[in-house]
Amino acid sequence: MRRCIRARHTSRRVSSTRKDSTQERRGSRRFPVASQVRYRIIGSGLPTPYFRGTVVNMSSTGILFTTERVLLNDQLVEIEMDWPVKLQDSVPLKLVILGRIVRTQSGPSPSAGLRIARHEFRTAAPKSA
Repeated sequence: MRRCIRARHTSRRVSSTRKDSTQERRGSRRFPVASQVRYRIIGSGLPTPYFRGTVVNMSSTGILFTTERVLLNDQLVEIEMDWPVKLQDSVPLKLVILGRIVRTQSGPSPSAGLRIARHEFRTAAPKSA
């Protein structure tokens, strides 16, 4: 019998005895990911267009991605990205993430940090040749 164990994430800070100012304080480790994303703002009640961006890094609790325009803190955003591993080695998957913007950066290369509230894998249409 298989058991599924769900991890609980907290927003506690990781402490260390080292006095290093570059110490990582996030509760979840971030991994560099080079993947294109589509994102849209949720909650207006009207259909919203998708915009494009690129993942900078991600963890189990958040994702940092470039944006086409500056997003606002606390906006609810849905992100879609192609997943590199296929289901049963043949069915393409996409990861769909829903979360709130917690950090933004403006300028020539705007970006946003999103705290993940929910995620799911969906089957994706095969890429046309």
